[in-house]
Amino acid sequence: MSIGVILYITPTGEITWRRAGEAGRTPALLADGAACRAAIDEDRGLPVRLVLPGNKVTARILEMPDTSEENARAAVTFLMEDHLAVPVAGTHLVSKKLEDGKRLALAVAHVDMEAWLEQLKEMDIRPDEVAVDVQLLAPMGEVVSLEAGDWRYCRKAEGDGFVLDRQTVAMLEQNGLAETEGLSIPSLTDMAGLFDRFARTDIILNLLQGPYGSQASLMEYFKPLARIGVLALVVFGLYLGHLWLEAHAWRQAADVLDQQAEVLFKGAFPDVSRIVNIRAQLKSRFSLNEGSGEDGFMQASSRLFEVLEGSPEIQLDKMRFGSTDSRLYVTLSAGSFDGLEMFKRQLSAGGSLKVSDQGARQDGNRVSGDFALEVTP
Repeated sequence: MSIGVILYITPTGEITWRRAGEAGRTPALLADGAACRAAIDEDRGLPVRLVLPGNKVTARILEMPDTSEENARAAVTFLMEDHLAVPVAGTHLVSKKLEDGKRLALAVAHVDMEAWLEQLKEMDIRPDEVAVDVQLLAPMGEVVSLEAGDWRYCRKAEGDGFVLDRQTVAMLEQNGLAETEGLSIPSLTDMAGLFDRFARTDIILNLLQGPYGSQASLMEYFKPLARIGVLALVVFGLYLGHLWLEAHAWRQAADVLDQQAEVLFKGAFPDVSRIVNIRAQLKSRFSLNEGSGEDGFMQASSRLFEVLEGSPEIQLDKMRFGSTDSRLYVTLSAGSFDGLEMFKRQLSAGGSLKVSDQGARQDGNRVSGDFALEVTP
């Protein structure tokens, strides 16, 4: 994607700029922004890219299971807390899924983000993209390490990286702390070469997720009694939010259990095409057999799940109840034939169940076996 203008906030806090297409040209200080605005007006169709200094942005690759975006954002907030120098509530935190089990997270202090964007807004400059300098050093999957001026820029393969001043790098190396271990030997470049990289590399994650603007806290205008009232409302709102989150969590857990119950019911009674009320349909099925089937099913399944609870290595794959012979047919899988045999002996222990082995087979790296469970009189 073509970029019109690049603005870069250097690690020392200076705002520099240059047209993206002017390869090899040294950037200039923004000053009053007049020249930059003129360049933006000439290429209105091209986006303006703001690049933040890596020493002000925390970038981490987080490992987490694949889940919904809502759950992922909550997990990122929790996992990033120990990596931040300021409270999570005072940071602008964005993240993006890279691949299964990995997520890129970027965090920058609200006060810094607002100050930078407000300063540009006063000059009538509004960036379309906000990126981090270390992410623009190389395309995704490549590693690079370079020095420009008094700073070393390091970009890792998965998108995170860091910026250190050369004095700190020297101190770390003297103390045996290899911050750049696994990275290439830094190549030397100037600011023009650094801007060339900023211009030709696509950003991985845009930090500009919405408008920002500095504003004074409303609490400053409240009288003491009003402050107490607002605090009480906030506490009450948090309490209601907590109740809603707790109810939502229980609802999700109940939905999962309902889904599992439907899967087991369909497996036990494959001729049922529609499930409306599992409890009522289950009683109806057993009433056809004068109630004896209900006792057999409940006793056999209770014993089965009781033993399964103490055998995490055993997996229940299928379950079907034979209403004509009052036998519970199950397919179980384990890591070995010995594991299945031991589980069979555990089911038979106590004499309440008669377990008939109906064959076992190798299924990939696991062993599957079919059993018929019958309640003994």
